Parts: sequence; C-alpha cells; structure tokens
Amino acid sequence: MGDDYASDLLQRGLTAMDVGDNEAAVDYLSQAVEADPDSLEGWEALANVVDDPDEKEAALNQVLRLDPGHKQAEKELNKIEKKRKRAEANPIRGDGNEEWVPGIKRRELRIAIIGLGIFTVVVFGAAFALISSVNQREAQFQAEVAAQETRVAQVTETSVAAGIASQTAEYQAQLDATATQLVLTTATPTPTETPNLPPTFTPTAGATEMITRLFELPPAEVTGTIYGWGGPTIVSREYLELRTYPLASDGAYTQLNDDLVKNVSVNESATVATYQRYFTSQSLAAIYQVNLVDPEVLPTDLDFIYTSTSDSIFTAFDPQTTRDGNKIVFIGQDITEERTGVYMADLTTNEVVVISRDAAQYRQPTISDDGSYIAAVREDEAGRVDLVLFDLTQPLTESGFVTVDLTIDGESIIEAYPRFSPDAGLLAYSAAASATPNNHEIFIIGLSNGQPAPGNIPVATAPYDEIWPVFSPDGNYLAYSGRVTDTYDILIRDLSGNDIYQLTEDESSNFPGDWIN
Repeated sequence: MGDDYASDLLQRGLTAMDVGDNEAAVDYLSQAVEADPDSLEGWEALANVVDDPDEKEAALNQVLRLDPGHKQAEKELNKIEKKRKRAEANPIRGDGNEEWVPGIKRRELRIAIIGLGIFTVVVFGAAFALISSVNQREAQFQAEVAAQETRVAQVTETSVAAGIASQTAEYQAQLDATATQLVLTTATPTPTETPNLPPTFTPTAGATEMITRLFELPPAEVTGTIYGWGGPTIVSREYLELRTYPLASDGAYTQLNDDLVKNVSVNESATVATYQRYFTSQSLAAIYQVNLVDPEVLPTDLDFIYTSTSDSIFTAFDPQTTRDGNKIVFIGQDITEERTGVYMADLTTNEVVVISRDAAQYRQPTISDDGSYIAAVREDEAGRVDLVLFDLTQPLTESGFVTVDLTIDGESIIEAYPRFSPDAGLLAYSAAASATPNNHEIFIIGLSNGQPAPGNIPVATAPYDEIWPVFSPDGNYLAYSGRVTDTYDILIRDLSGNDIYQLTEDESSNFPGDWIN
C-alpha cells in the first residue's frame, strides 16, 4: 500500500498547487514525503510551496540528498543563505516576516521607522518643497507628451468605432492610408533564400472544431513557417505547447515536444529553438534550448547565465535570439527580486553582458537580427512605461550603452512586445491605453541607424486585443495574435497593402514567436 498511498498523496498535492490551494498542497505533500522519504518530486514540490525559510531549506536539502547535482535546489539554498547573511549584517532589514520582538515583525518595525522619518520631514516643511518641484517637472513632462497621447487616443477611438469585422468605408480608408505610410517608411526588402527545413517530430493532428473565420487563409505567396506556442490551457494561461505553423498547411500545426513554453525564437537554419520553459512541479520558469533536428536530444538549460556576470541573476526570462542564434537577450532578476534588467548572453563564449544599468524595471526585450540594437519596455520609479533602444554599435561609456527614447507617453499608454524587422528599419509593438490595458493595438516606428522617425504608424487597430507582432523574413508581412473570439488566433497583415489573413482558427489560443523561411 505504501507506494500507491504515497503516489496518491503526491498527485493530490500537485493538483492543489496547480489550483493555488497552497495550504492543502503542503498538507498532502508533507504526508507524501513522510510515506516515501525518497520521493524527489515530492521534496521538489514541497520546497516550492512552503513559506517558512527553515522548512524550505530542509526540503531543499532532501532534494540535494536524492540528487546532489540539482542546480535549482542549490540556487534556492544560496538565496536563503544570502538572505540570512543580510539579516545578520543588518538585523533591522532582515527577513520582514521574522519577529523583532514578540508581537512585532521586522517589516512592521521598518514601516514605523520610515513613518517617523516622513513625519519629521513634514514637520520641517521639506515635503512641501519636494511636492512643488515634482509638480513642475510633471507639468513639463505632460506638455511634451500631450500631442502624441492625443493622437494615439484618437486612433484608438476611431478604430473601435469602425471595427475591423465590419470593414466600413472609414476603416478601409485608414488601412489604405496605413499602407501608403508603410510604403514610404519601409525600404524595398530583399527576398531571402529559402533553406531546407529540418525534419519535424511526430506531428500532432491540428484538426480541431472550427470556429467562425473572420479572415481568409494566407495566399500561396505568403511562405515560410511560424514557430510559436499554442493549445488548450492545462496548467498556465501563459505557457502552452511548442508548435510550428507552416504557412502552406491551411492553419494546421505540429507539436514539437511536451514542454510548456512561451517566448519562442529560432535560428535561421531552423535547427535550434530557444524559449522560456515552465515547470509545473516547481511553479518556475527558465530559459531552455531544444534541438529541432534530433528529437531524441533533451532540451538544454542555459544555466551559465546565472554565474557569468557580477550581478546576482536569480531568475532569467523573456529570451530572444539573434538570427544566427549566437546571442540571446533576456531579462534577469536579481537575488533580492527587487530589480529586473536587460542582459545579453554570447553562446559562443558563454559571456553575459549587462545592458541596462539604471534602477528602472525592464521587460520584453528584443534584439535585431545582427545584434546591433536592443529594444525593451522600461518602467521607471514613477510608473511611466515607454520603449527604449540600446545602441550596441556605439562605444560603451561609464554609464552604459547609448540609449534612445522611442516613446515618451509615460503612464497614459502602456507599450509591450517590441520586435525589430529583419533589417532593423522598423520596430513593431503593441500599445494599450492605461484605462483599457487588455485592448492592445499594434504600431510601427521607422528607424534609421537606431534613431526613430517622427510619429508612429498604426497597422492593427481592431476592437479586440492584438499582441506579439513578428515580421516575415522578407519584411513584407506582420504576424500577430488577435483575440477575434474568446481565444487568440494568429493573423497576418500585408504591410504593402491593406489585406489581413487568418492562419489559425480553433478553440485554443495560438501565439507567433518567430517566422522562418
């Protein structure tokens, strides 16, 4: 009975974790490892779900007992040890949940001290001078962005009123105008040679129940394969199956492995895919690569990125590679979980370079095909969200890489999912008004040697959410995910005209990561 009993408790604990019932998960998992002390999966899950540092440390030590080379357990133990040393070095700043004296936690003591300091500042009148200075700076900032904010809001209002499904005369005129702008902004692309695609893994049938199609399938001249993620939501709404979507397959897909992934990018020869992989038993993600040619080769953890820089990178996510696959840009979070910065890893040397060097929080970086430019979403301490570009062609200075502001609309517009065109002459991104954060539209910025052209061009402004833009290899088309029903489908916009095509149509969501010929 012992093995079956322990296995049943383990499954109950994992199920409780998946639905967010941590109290029940701890109860089941504790019984599971008591019944089977050599259950590696049980100790891993228990270490992930318990809150008490001592209990977590004990569970992690059991993981290392069973698997001495377990890298994640070592990282977690190092994190606990660093927090303990910080607490010993600065007893007031230590663990916020630990009691300083009976009945008073350290976090409460810090809050009381901070409150006393603020009260003192108010007494001496410094706060009034500070508020006045901030108001003056804010007024100057609002004056700078007023014109751009008004124009984006007008585009949003007009698009919602028109609606892409109705294809009214007003919306058609907007598409025509957009096509003209893109022709003027975009240099004539040079078609790339189509390499032979590697053999795929055993395909999973993609014939699901058909949903009402809003647009026609892409025509024969739209070629290549989109690599992305999609499928039914099993554990997480963000992480889905690794899939390929051949343009010539009428929307059918191939599932490549059993990993749950997002942020997929592929090298030009389509031999290696890089993605963010999710582990259900530990509720954490890491950057992995998989061999697309040989299905027998297991995915590889790029663990060197955690030790190749003086920064204490504890978690890495949001990866994207250059077209040759030699460099990866990603977001790294430090051991204190207080800062997220932009980093670039060179896979030929295992060197990691710190790209962002300020106190802002960064997310969703993208790198140009040749590695010359990096763009990312930046959120400053005041909560203003904008796009910035790092120019890697310029010499590195004491303060870091040369940066260029691509948008300056602050907290009124929330930018997301930037992506370079193959020649780095365009940058596509999604943007949503802060009042409607789940209704993104897609815009394009023209670039010349990393410098933005005035204004931006709306290319996808339907009344539904539009995210994750990806350029075709020749730069003539833009794939993205649109929530045309209750789920997201992959749509394709002809940048030289006004046509929109629909690649997928099923009951699950699908997202593009990369487009390879």
